[in-house]
Amino acid sequence: MNYAALQLRGTTKIMKPVEELQILPSKPEPLSCTRLDWIDYAKGIGIILVVYVHVLTNLKNAGMGMHDLFHDYSFNFISSFHMPLFFFLSGLFVEKSLLKGKKKFWGDKFNTIVYPYLLWSVIQGSILVLMSTYTNNPIKLQFKNLPFYMAFNPIPLITLWFLYVLFASYLVFAIAQKFINLYVLFSLSILLYLLNPYAPSEILTKFMSMFVFFVIGAIVARWLHNDLRNIPSTLHKLNKQQIGAIALIFVIFQMTLLQFGLSEQPGTRFFMASGGIIFTLGISFYLAERKKLDIIRYLGFLSMPIYLAHMLAMGATRIFLQKGLHINHVVLHIILVTIFSLILPILLYELTKKIKFPYLFSLSKRSALSSAILAKKGTQALQQ
Repeated sequence: MNYAALQLRGTTKIMKPVEELQILPSKPEPLSCTRLDWIDYAKGIGIILVVYVHVLTNLKNAGMGMHDLFHDYSFNFISSFHMPLFFFLSGLFVEKSLLKGKKKFWGDKFNTIVYPYLLWSVIQGSILVLMSTYTNNPIKLQFKNLPFYMAFNPIPLITLWFLYVLFASYLVFAIAQKFINLYVLFSLSILLYLLNPYAPSEILTKFMSMFVFFVIGAIVARWLHNDLRNIPSTLHKLNKQQIGAIALIFVIFQMTLLQFGLSEQPGTRFFMASGGIIFTLGISFYLAERKKLDIIRYLGFLSMPIYLAHMLAMGATRIFLQKGLHINHVVLHIILVTIFSLILPILLYELTKKIKFPYLFSLSKRSALSSAILAKKGTQALQQ
């Protein structure tokens, strides 16, 4: 998935070039008039959860003394739905993207998924080799062997499995939709989901676990005639009480399943993921309608840079706090590492804007991120 490239948006003006590098803009930059706020809000919530979960695991692996019960409940609660959410959001746009034609479709996917996967495999792999004595899971490789490792290792580096599996989802969907009905494909994706515990490899397990949510996104988009502005107005008019009720039901449901040890059953986990997606969308509709917490929308727009760079930012921040400042308090680490794992990738993005270099996160100059980086007058962050 290209997080930032698979979105629509409301009626805001095109952003202007950033004159000075900022840690976090006091007012998040406006996005393209073709984007929808609730998509960015949903991705913003999702990327915060992704970073937080990875921080918890990183600190536990580093021996920070985190209580097992706190880690396990937090991790299982969030991980039950945060990645299915991103596959669902990507699936919302797949059929519309296919209408652009094969050349445009596959060109976009190479530029916004395959290219950043390859580039960041090199970046992350190189840094992991250099920093192997400081990381929790060192890669015992020499630089001369790194290209071979990345080309033939069946498990992508760190979090890059997402791009790997997302591209596979587009590939399977694009081929399957030529031969079978969308609802037949949905039935097959459900079967794959139920069989994922028996998959022969980790990466195949992830594909079988996530593809069904990609297909569900495509089904929802078809119900809306592939125009996400057709979201029923009642969903945009959710009030605090309704959001609170959705949140309460969701939390009780998730915690009950976790308490009774049912979260690892494929069928149960499917409903946990579906509940999490509905919960996130409800909050996103509410925030988008009232234009609150605009920083979450901004984080959603930058979800791809954050996803690609947050693990490196996380490791650097933890090492600096632990080795440099000798801070070992687990709560302080959770707070500070999470914050800087969000801020540092944004700084990196702002730097690419400053030097007008659009190729760190996408090969296409027409992607949403690249258009924002180049920020030419009249340029739009194009929907892909």
